[in-house]
Amino acid sequence: MIAADLHIHSCLSPCGSLKMSPRAIIHEAEEKSLSLITLSDHNACANCAPCIRLGQDVGIQVIPGMEVTTVEEAHVLCYFSSLDAAEDFADFIYDHLPKIYNNPTKMGDQVIVDEFGTITGEIDKYLGAATDLSVDRLFEEASSRGALVVPSHIDRPYAGLIAQLGFIPDIPFHGVEVAFRRNLPMAEGFSILASSDAHIPELIGSKRSLFPGDEAPGFAVLKRALKNRQVITVFDEA
Repeated sequence: MIAADLHIHSCLSPCGSLKMSPRAIIHEAEEKSLSLITLSDHNACANCAPCIRLGQDVGIQVIPGMEVTTVEEAHVLCYFSSLDAAEDFADFIYDHLPKIYNNPTKMGDQVIVDEFGTITGEIDKYLGAATDLSVDRLFEEASSRGALVVPSHIDRPYAGLIAQLGFIPDIPFHGVEVAFRRNLPMAEGFSILASSDAHIPELIGSKRSLFPGDEAPGFAVLKRALKNRQVITVFDEA
């Protein structure tokens, strides 16, 4: 089985710990025996490249992604088959963020770091803001670029589809993410992912998804598992 954690934030997310460098993420993923992870920062993917390179060094496949906030303030995960596709979509998302500029002291750091943990830049717009894209429009834009689109933690009382919209819209999502085992019935009819949504290193792998397959893990394996509903969810808590 392939063990995956497909929702991890780095120090680029304003809510993420500065300890969440690509190197720290890969180290923790290796310690937790994960072979497939996704770096999914809020509305950006600038730390995906070093994370991918570091993962290759230790045999961990990193799918480039991001967690986009829609105009309804719902969080939606987008997974991409290539770094180029993710970076192109990140540029698109940046243009759809409001002109609210980050104040690190009040709103959190948004730092880009290299493989060694050296800060090489920052993103100026506040990444915790909602874009002007509806859930429908986001799905159309992301899926037209070949992305897998999975609403985040649909069962949470904030930033999930059900909390923000009151229902799961009739959109052909590739799956949904559930935060708590007790809420799995809320996702009936969908492929379900469990992921840590880690913002600190210790939480990486605390929730995970298992996929069948003997081949190297990656985007194609995830796509097939979601399509065929072959995902086993593992939670540390009820």
